[in-house]
Amino acid sequence: MNELKDAKKIYESIEIPNELSLIIDKCIKNEEGKNKVVPMKKKNYIKYLTTIAAAFVLAILIGVNTSEVFADTMQNIPIIGNVMKVLTVRSYEDKNKDRNIKVEVPAIDSEKAKDVNSLIQEKIDSYVKEADERIQEYKKAFIATGGTEEEFAKHNIKVNVGYDVKYQDEDIVSFVITGTESWVSAYGLNNYYNLDIKNNKELTLKDILGDNYIEIANESIKKQMKEKSEADPNIVYFSEEKGGFTSIDENTKFYLNSSKNPVIVFDKYEVAPGFMGMQEFEITK
Repeated sequence: MNELKDAKKIYESIEIPNELSLIIDKCIKNEEGKNKVVPMKKKNYIKYLTTIAAAFVLAILIGVNTSEVFADTMQNIPIIGNVMKVLTVRSYEDKNKDRNIKVEVPAIDSEKAKDVNSLIQEKIDSYVKEADERIQEYKKAFIATGGTEEEFAKHNIKVNVGYDVKYQDEDIVSFVITGTESWVSAYGLNNYYNLDIKNNKELTLKDILGDNYIEIANESIKKQMKEKSEADPNIVYFSEEKGGFTSIDENTKFYLNSSKNPVIVFDKYEVAPGFMGMQEFEITK
């Protein structure tokens, strides 16, 4: 059952590779130059071929996620090799009467990413362990103040760890690992990874924006804050005097969006009141 859920999730998130789009276009042009006995509308033909392409990619991705041999083999095929840069998933569930923990572990399918994959696993393992410990502490306090085991079980506490791919191509991958706990919002996991797989290094804001990345980002963020506040009186940011935004640094969190622009991320309460949640600012190059 988990495999079917994973397959559905993979299918819904499929991005058809450029190479397959080119193949589809070529097929359409070839067919247009032939005399067909039964005419087919171009729109329906494109849909038909796109569906085949999506199914093809889905089959490959399922193979990658279920067979190490299959993944190793497909990685060596020229066109398919680019598809293999997607993150693969290992998922598991740990459930008892007190809580239900669901985890999806991403791993970069590259020999150069072994250290990063180990770090990702360590981060996730640490978060899950700490979340479980917090739940047990909460349970002890709950029982100590008159609650019962049955009442605590009704809380239906859930811990979910997953990931979201923000950008990827044949050389670069940008993603975030997230963790949430249903019973409390104070403890969450948001670890961002921006990796240059080709050159085996972690991408920095300096790599993307240049030597003046701090000045560029600061100016853009302050401008966006001002514009947002002026456009909507309900949008409020802390002033510098009250601990608000002053400057980014080399450790500021970010990810790459679909335009390959860095998006700087601030945690809840970091630059604005809690009701505004996490704040993101795209920095155009």
